[in-house]
Amino acid sequence: MQWQAIGCSEIGSGHIKTGIPCQDFCGHQIISNNQVTIGAVSDGMGSAAHSDLGAKIAVQTTLNCLNQRDWLNNSINESQAQAFFDELLETVVKEIQTVAKKEGYSVRDMACTLLAFIATPNWLVAMQCGDGLIVIRPQSSQNYQLIFQPQKGEYANEYVPITSASADQYMQVKVIAEPIDFICAATDGIEHISLIKSKQWKAYDKFFEPVETQIMRSHKTEAEKKNIVSDWLKSDDINQRTDDDKTVLLCIQNSQNHNSSSGPIQSSNIQLNPSPSPSAISQSPSTSRDPIESLEDDSLNSQPSYNIQPEFDKIKEDIYKFTQNQYHNIDIKLSFKKRILTISVISDQKVDQKNFIDLLRRIDFNDYELPIKEVNINHRGNRNHQYWQYKFSLDSIQPWVNKMLYIILIVILMTLISLLISILSNGLLMQILMYIVYSLILIISVDIYVNQSR
Repeated sequence: MQWQAIGCSEIGSGHIKTGIPCQDFCGHQIISNNQVTIGAVSDGMGSAAHSDLGAKIAVQTTLNCLNQRDWLNNSINESQAQAFFDELLETVVKEIQTVAKKEGYSVRDMACTLLAFIATPNWLVAMQCGDGLIVIRPQSSQNYQLIFQPQKGEYANEYVPITSASADQYMQVKVIAEPIDFICAATDGIEHISLIKSKQWKAYDKFFEPVETQIMRSHKTEAEKKNIVSDWLKSDDINQRTDDDKTVLLCIQNSQNHNSSSGPIQSSNIQLNPSPSPSAISQSPSTSRDPIESLEDDSLNSQPSYNIQPEFDKIKEDIYKFTQNQYHNIDIKLSFKKRILTISVISDQKVDQKNFIDLLRRIDFNDYELPIKEVNINHRGNRNHQYWQYKFSLDSIQPWVNKMLYIILIVILMTLISLLISILSNGLLMQILMYIVYSLILIISVDIYVNQSR
């Protein structure tokens, strides 16, 4: 059995508009007489100025490390794999630090993810740090399996890059002790069209099956296969679904055990539509196959009217810009809910609360395309213990002014009601009734005030 592989990275439409280079990178090598394939994929953090360089260094260094062992004649267990990838991660980060120092960059400006794998005829071992996906199809199955759940960190749209001090705590490692016929390692640019979020990020068979059968197992040459994938990733159909960079690394192990439900593969039946549909690769009319479709996931249609991630990138870039002279080794995590922007400052070093708040107040949060009414800031360590917390409002009227006005209004209202009771209540029964109404109004007012204060 022998391996075949192609890798392809294409810039996202959003990066084309803003003049940002493609921040994805991938690479692979087929070694040991085509019996073993090693691969790596990296996605540079959008807010990091030189993350494209960081991603390239991460992949190249990983491949160099993976190519130093004889995987064909040696097996590996979970604990050995964990120890190996711990060492590999440390090596990659040291190389990034070396280049950053040489070029005069901040290590944070080269932040990126990393996915890596080694596949032999009989087993596969993989690691993932950050978001992205690795999907496989074991030789014993016709179903596609996601190895690791998407890693987003503590907050939505966030992940822990390999340059973070806590990266080793988030790295995932797995050994699969059976032959694998198909591998797809990819960045999160294709996440929403290849995984079903509503089913706990299940691999979408109708996406991966045509990729394997119609492309990788066709009789096309390696260059032709790569061109097909490249054209598809650049297509308007894909760019309408995601404006992020897209990278896929596809590998197959030549085997007679793969039986496609669509019948044998004939290369003459594979052609590219002039205007790619959800299936950029389609069959000729004489042969019908299931196309690469969009996901049947209602969550994709429930996005807010504003795009959070680009604004998060802008906010983080501004925060780093104003704080980097005094605080070099901090991570920023953002979340946005009910018009409240939460900024988590994560580091083991001391961050002075007053000084940091003064630096953040130089940022005009009204300039971003998010309806922010309040900013919460908290400083905590990598071990998740809290140091300090602070919040301020962006409303034109400060919260304490709103509260005072509310109290004054309640006092006036209750005074008027008291006067009304004294005028209208001639009998004991009427007095009791009026005071019950008075008490109810007071209780409701206090309850509203308490809820506003939370």
